[in-house]
Order: sequence, then structure tokens, then C-alpha cells
Amino acid sequence: MKKLWQKYRSQLEVAFVFLLAASVRLTSLGVFRAVDEEDRWAWAVDFFQALLAGDLPGTLVGDGYPGIFPVWLETLWLLAASAYRSVVQGGWIGDEGVYLLVHQWGRISNLAWQRFPIALANTLLVVAVFLYVRRLFGSRVALAAAILISLDPFYLSDSRVNRAEALVTGLMTLALLGLMGWLRGEGRRHLLLSGVFGGLAMLTKSQAVVLVPMFGVISLVWHLRDAPRWPAAVRPWLRTMLAWGLLAALTFALLWPAVWTVPGPTFRLMLKYVVRKVGEEGVNLFFMGRTLVDEDPGPLFYPIVFILRATPLMLAGLLAGLVLALRRTPWRGGWRPWLDRGGRWALLLYVLLYTAGMTLGSHKQDRFLMAVFPPLDLLAAMGLLGTGDALWQRVRGASLSGASAAVAGISLLAAQLVTAIPYHPYYYPYFNPLVGGGSTAVRTVRVGWGEGMDRVAAYLNTLPDPDQLTVAARFYKYLLGFQGKAINLDASGDWLRADYIVFYVQQVQRMQDPSPGVIRYFQEHVPPEKVVTLNGIDYAWVYRNPITHPAGPGLQTVEGVTFLGLRWESSGDGEATARLLWENAGVGQAAPVHLRLRADDAGTGWTACAPGPGFETAAGTPGQVVESVCVLSPSPELPDGLYTLQVGIPGPGGEI
Repeated sequence: MKKLWQKYRSQLEVAFVFLLAASVRLTSLGVFRAVDEEDRWAWAVDFFQALLAGDLPGTLVGDGYPGIFPVWLETLWLLAASAYRSVVQGGWIGDEGVYLLVHQWGRISNLAWQRFPIALANTLLVVAVFLYVRRLFGSRVALAAAILISLDPFYLSDSRVNRAEALVTGLMTLALLGLMGWLRGEGRRHLLLSGVFGGLAMLTKSQAVVLVPMFGVISLVWHLRDAPRWPAAVRPWLRTMLAWGLLAALTFALLWPAVWTVPGPTFRLMLKYVVRKVGEEGVNLFFMGRTLVDEDPGPLFYPIVFILRATPLMLAGLLAGLVLALRRTPWRGGWRPWLDRGGRWALLLYVLLYTAGMTLGSHKQDRFLMAVFPPLDLLAAMGLLGTGDALWQRVRGASLSGASAAVAGISLLAAQLVTAIPYHPYYYPYFNPLVGGGSTAVRTVRVGWGEGMDRVAAYLNTLPDPDQLTVAARFYKYLLGFQGKAINLDASGDWLRADYIVFYVQQVQRMQDPSPGVIRYFQEHVPPEKVVTLNGIDYAWVYRNPITHPAGPGLQTVEGVTFLGLRWESSGDGEATARLLWENAGVGQAAPVHLRLRADDAGTGWTACAPGPGFETAAGTPGQVVESVCVLSPSPELPDGLYTLQVGIPGPGGEI
């Protein structure tokens, strides 16, 4: 067995890393739908059909993201499916066959088919990072790093969905490792691979452009470390950056036909996107308990995101590595002794430069920080191994033996599995348990990217006649498998006619549609019928609509009062009570609400409606929803028949 292990060790290590990464990336892919996936699939379909039609300018898809590398992955997947169907059919499936394919795979029930090529690519990127780290730092470091990277919950969250963040993270990490291989003098192929991976990263997300200045700084410091003076370092540095930039640019251009067919519109679209994202426009964040609209959350955003998203093992490894570095590095001799020749300092410099670059932009999202997590996991693995070796040397007076190293590796794997696996297949809800986990995060940063809405749908389907239900939700497109009708919970007022109302966590955090007042009304006065919780975080609240007779059509505002609808309650003593819901749309005390019954010339007089208990303050507060109680006492002389319920507001002269 020992000889067999020694003979096939390299292949077995690769197989282990692949199975580990695949087990958490390629399973349960169709559970929930994440934000942005619908757009990414539409881009891929447009790109695929443009290529089939020979319409190269038509490959200018999307909004300047650019998102082209994931689009290529989806396109190759669709081409493979088209080829398979053509073989089965005995000839090319044609336009009708292609239409049928994209239509079938475009259904939300086939979400796993849409995601598979992205999840597979992310799995292979983890394996590629392992292979590169093994070449640069050895098998022990590579295996430890692979365990931390494969099971990093934050990295995992986007590795399983049709979004670009995990892809750009893996590609940027490989570009960095390739650059390090070149700077260590291990051959030109490393510079070639670094440039190609850098170009693919830029094809994936525009934020990867920061690689150019970052690699410029890293390579300059590396050359300065080896050169006695500045002039001697400048020439090889220029050669490195020119070659790297040319390779990245060629990769970018060659793989996006729109670049060499319609370059003007392509780069204008990209520039427009970058300018919009670098600025504050469109920013709508929840941070530190506040909603920030078109406002920079400030320099603390990413440090706090890091603490919330890091794993305990990563933090322990980074702390251990810092202690070792401080103990082993001489304090005299300038800055060069701090730069080990293996290049670990380059990993740290990459993390610091990238974080600083992302901090400069006003548009901040927690997922933008994901790109530093694999390098941090690698540094953490080095710190844990270095500390383990030092402790073992002190206790036993010898290096860590093979059996002891195996036990340490199994312990590391078990600890990271305990951290990640409880969240499968929902990794977005992971937050660092050392700082309070989800309960802290939900008060600090925006939470929720569509996960949990699948469980809302499952609950709704257990209700009587679910196919007859109408449900309003801001994330209504994410109710996977819901048998009824889902509509948008927005300010238009269509939600008033829904049977059930669903509020989602990030919607509640930011007090979004239909309005803050409506959300507060449900939170304070309507008990939820169902609360969906993921890993200690309340993700969704399902309410039975308290409005049995909605206003409409459309919302109507009169004298500072927006009518929503009412709930009718009858009693056996001849009286009837209408609980009227309205929103204070004025600037202060709204006009009192009145109600009456009318049918031709018959009816009741106007009855004043008083705010119900607990709504007195809301009646005079703009933006609040009020429930007014209207007690009607119809006269016995009123003829039987159908009556119209009329709502009125006193005008300036007192007339209603």
C-alpha cells in the first residue's frame, strides 16, 4: 500500500482535491435561484445564438459587465447539448431544435442544467489552484490550502450559482500564482499562464482590471528585492509588465468577437458600466444598521465584511502566521528581510492592494471582497503548518512525522467540514460564529440573495388549493416550484389583491417596496403565518393578507390619505365594523377618514372612522399605515340589496 501511495501520490492528491471541491459544488444545484442568474442565462443564450448565426457583433451582450468567460462556459455547454441531440436525431437540430433547447433549459425547473458548467469550472479552478500551490510551495501546503479553499463558505456561496464572482476569484488567484512562478524564475510558461488567466478574469468582471496596477507593484517590489539599485530593477520590471499586459489584452480581445468587430460600442458600454459602478450611483446598501442610498459606506466596510465572512480556521492560521513572521524576521536591515524568497509576502501584498482598490470605489458589495479569500486561505494554511511544525519541534525535538502529519491533515479537514457542511446547499447564510454569526450579520450587512424563497414556495404548496393562490413577493421570481400565481410586491398596489404577502430579509433590512410604512404595519400588527429560517437567520415572513376588500384599481391618494383596502366584520346586533387600512401620504396629520353605504338614493350617512388602538401616532405620521375602525349602524328601513361602500375625506370647507 505504501509503495502504491508513493507511486500514485500525485494523482491521488489531485483526485482527493477534485472530489472534495466537487462534493460541495456539484450537488443540489437546483435548490434555489440567486439574484442576477436570470440575466446571466439570458446573456449566454444571446451569445450562443449570435455565434450560431455568424453574427459576431451580436456577441456584445449584457450591460458592460462584461461576463464573457461565464457566457463562453454556458455556450460550450449548450453546443455540447446541441451536438448530442443532433447525433441522436441523425442531423443538425436546426433553429427550431436550438430554440427548443434554450427554451427547455431556460425553465426555472432546469436551473441545475444552467448552473452546471459554472459550478464545474469553479471546481476545476480549485484543482488548478492546488496544482499551482503544490508546485510553488509543496504538497503539504497545497493540500492544507485546498481543504481551506474548497470548503470556504464565502467562496462556496457563489461557486454554485450562475454568477461571476467565484470565477473571477479563481482566475485572479491563478494569475497571481502564475506571476509568482515567473518572478521566481521557474519559466516563461508561468508568465504566459498568468497573462491568459488575467485576461480571462477581465473577460469575467471589469473589477479584474485592478490586476494591472496590483501586479505592477508586486513585480516591481520583487525586482527591487533582487536588484542592488533601482535602475537595475526597472528594465526587467518593464519587460514583465509589457509581456503580461499584452498576453492579457490578446486573451481578452480574441475571446470576445465583439471587441474586434464592433470595438467602439463594446468599449463604450464597458466604460459606462465601470464609471457607474465606481461612482455612487445605484448603491443601495444596508450597513451597520442603516440603509445607504447612493452613498459610500466608508473604509470600514470591507474590514467588517472580512471579519464576518472569515472562518475560525482562517483567522487562526493568519494569526499564527503573523506571530511566526514577527519572530523569525530580523528587525534590522531595511525592508528586504521581510520579503521571503518563496513569495508569501506577495500573497499578502495582493490582499492589501486589492482591498484598498475596492475601497476607493463608492459602489461596495460584500462579494467584491471574495477575490482575496483563496490567497488568505493559502496564507492561513502556511501559518497553521508552520506553527504545528514549530510546536512539534519544541515538544518532540524532530520534524512532524508522516503519521502525525496525516492526523493533523485529517483534523484540519474535519474542522473545516464542521464549519461548512451544516450550511449545504445554502452557503450565503454563513457568517463567522466567533463574532455572533447570522444574528450579528443581519444587523450589520445586507443578507439574502434568493436563498430561502424555495422554502417559502414549499410551504405555500402545502396550503389548500395552492394552484388557486396569488402570492405577492418582491422576490416573486424566486418562488421555485410554487404552483399558484406569483406577483410583484411593489409600489403599484397589485399586491393588495394577493392572498399571501411575503417579505424577504434584505427587503426588510432596507425597508424597500412596497413602502416602509407597509413593512412596519405587517411587522408590528400582523402575525406571520410562517417564518423561514436558515442557519439562525429569519429569511422570509409569510403573511395572510389582512385586506379582504382591496382598494382600486390602483392606489388612490386623496387629501394625504392613500387607501389600501379594508376588512369587513359583521355582528349579530345590526352593526357592522369595517377596519380600513390607509397610508398617511401627507406631511403631517391626515384628514379624518369617513365611511358610508350607498345604493341609488338609499344608504347611510357618513360615519367617522377613528384610528384603532395602537395607531393613534401613526395617523399623524407621514409614511405610516393606519388601521381605522369604522362602526356602521344601518337603519332598519334600508331596503335589502347590494350597497357600495364609499370612503370620503373632508375637504377644506368640511364637506366630504
